[in-house]
Amino acid sequence: MEATAPRAPDVEPDPLVVVRPRPKPRRKVIAFPRQATAGESLNRLADPVFSEQPRILDVPEELEAYPTTPFLEGLQFDSAAQAPHVPNEHVELPFKSAGVGQRVYAALVDWILVTVAGAVFAWIGHAMLPNIVLNKPARMMAGLSLVLLWAVYQYLLLVYPGRTAGMKAAGIRLSDFKGQSPCLRRRRNRVLGLYLSTASLAMGLLWALVDVDNLCWHDRISGTYLTRHE
Repeated sequence: MEATAPRAPDVEPDPLVVVRPRPKPRRKVIAFPRQATAGESLNRLADPVFSEQPRILDVPEELEAYPTTPFLEGLQFDSAAQAPHVPNEHVELPFKSAGVGQRVYAALVDWILVTVAGAVFAWIGHAMLPNIVLNKPARMMAGLSLVLLWAVYQYLLLVYPGRTAGMKAAGIRLSDFKGQSPCLRRRRNRVLGLYLSTASLAMGLLWALVDVDNLCWHDRISGTYLTRHE
């Protein structure tokens, strides 16, 4: 009796495990755009258009802007006669404005009158208060009182009569830019502008030395100016 080897039990394949064939590896190739040769370009009606190459489009040419020189900015080469360049701040005045000397003379006369009036008020105050001490605060108050007196003097004489004693002595009068006598509102604006011109370290008054029309700040603010009396 022959002995037989034990038979291995049959193993059934697992239905969840699926063995797939391994894919074949692909070669990695970098493809460059193919350029047409000279022989191929002759046999074609037009060259092929490659999307990878930049395209040149026809655009309208723009005129190149030439740099300008500040000294030649207003110069134009034209056969016709050109009008002279006039600054924007220039004002066509109906009458010639008063000279700087006349204005200084009028202001000096007004200041002399205000100083005399201030001295009279100081003398009256000293007579009423003989024991007052002239210390530094008292001298500052005296100076401020003199400035306040000048401001009141300018307001009362410019707004209502329209002419100060200094203007009468210098032979000048007040006029607007249309050659007429300024109204009450313009005279009031002139006084307020005069305060501004004086408070700015007299820069508004000195502006007449560089202005194209010899006008100060308060002249342009109020639309009035000083001219010779006729």
